[in-house]
Amino acid sequence: MNKIKSDASLKGKIRQFAKDYGLKPQEVLQMYLFEHLLMRFEKSDSCANS
Repeated sequence: MNKIKSDASLKGKIRQFAKDYGLKPQEVLQMYLFEHLLMRFEKSDSCANS
């Protein structure tokens, strides 16, 4: 997975993705943030996986 190096880079990628898929940039940003939040929860030690 490619790392985002700056806010401007993330903003540009979000705008392009939104344009390509006919979405609003805010919707794409929310999806990105929720996905990464879930990834952090998955890696967290406090997550009960039993």
